[in-house]
Amino acid sequence: NEFTDCFDSKDIDNKYPIQIVSTGLKDILIPIKSEIQLHALQPNFEKIKEISKYYNVVGMHLYTFNDNRIICRNFAPLYDINEEAATGTSNGALACYLYEQDY
Repeated sequence: NEFTDCFDSKDIDNKYPIQIVSTGLKDILIPIKSEIQLHALQPNFEKIKEISKYYNVVGMHLYTFNDNRIICRNFAPLYDINEEAATGTSNGALACYLYEQDY
């Protein structure tokens, strides 16, 4: 799939679907298998920018679970934000998405 050009495909968790979501600004949510893999990811910013433009989204919001916590990384190089430390818009969309997934 096209997201494997942005990240290593072995890191993507297929238990949850990759999906475009929005609470005002669209992001692509991508589940990652573990916190270790999430932190070790080496994003391909040019490819993320290309895919973001194609799908008309702000960027990609990667997430994983660790016990009761959800850990995230957000990439929006199309808007000159390679990685954002915190994003309420994306996390709000993630909460709605997880509710729909019966998490």
